[in-house]
Amino acid sequence: MSVAAELYKLTREIFGLVSTTERLDSQVTRLEERSRDHGERIVKLERGEEIITLKCQNAAIVAVSSMNNQLVERLVKIENRVSSGSSPNNPVLQKGK
Repeated sequence: MSVAAELYKLTREIFGLVSTTERLDSQVTRLEERSRDHGERIVKLERGEEIITLKCQNAAIVAVSSMNNQLVERLVKIENRVSSGSSPNNPVLQKGK
């Protein structure tokens, strides 16, 4: 083979490698962007999960607080009735009458 033919063959191989390298670089760039997007989505989902957990905790605290307030109000009413002696269901007061 002549030198010119060898150079031509070598040049074609180089251009083929450059083309392949450019395609691979493009694919790597797309994969990198997808990976970054997925990472951001995961972070958003984790934040959302944390927010939902906090909202659930706050709702549970509010519900328990409300129940406690209702129980305290009922206890206060019962104590007031007992201390005033007006509880018709109080067996101690009924015996004394």
